[in-house]
Amino acid sequence: MSNKKFLLIYGLFSDSFYRNLKKKRGEGILVPEGRPLLEGAKQICKRLLKLGIKPTLISDNMAGFCFYQGMVKEVHLAFQQIKGNNAICKIGSLGLSVCAGYHHVPVYLHPAAKKTRASCQPKDIFYFAGQRIAPLGIRAYTSLIEEVPLKYITEVKRNGK
Repeated sequence: MSNKKFLLIYGLFSDSFYRNLKKKRGEGILVPEGRPLLEGAKQICKRLLKLGIKPTLISDNMAGFCFYQGMVKEVHLAFQQIKGNNAICKIGSLGLSVCAGYHHVPVYLHPAAKKTRASCQPKDIFYFAGQRIAPLGIRAYTSLIEEVPLKYITEVKRNGK
């Protein structure tokens, strides 16, 4: 699989993004799982399958390895808004953008289908599949959005293309 070049998509995109993605038949799609709420695994992969696109789901922590292996040819991120010299994106977008820059992979921003709430509940990261995975007595930092400096972005696409 490491010989194939993939598009990596991250975030909840508008319908126009998916319509344009469908036109890119033959392109492999990598989808990070999207912790802590697992949007990649639950929503994005389901939507791609409905369009006849079979994605490859990866754990969030595998993205850097995929860049290192030369598997990623483009990154597509959903953004909520541009604020000064930063884009407000789903948590995890900054790490993907930095990895992409280091590996000379272009990063494209697309309008998000909806705004992500700013944070989640501690239970969203303390539990997985209904079972507590984190020990008692610890705190949680639960931001769901972050600012991505536009210096890491190749192009901001406003119409989904």
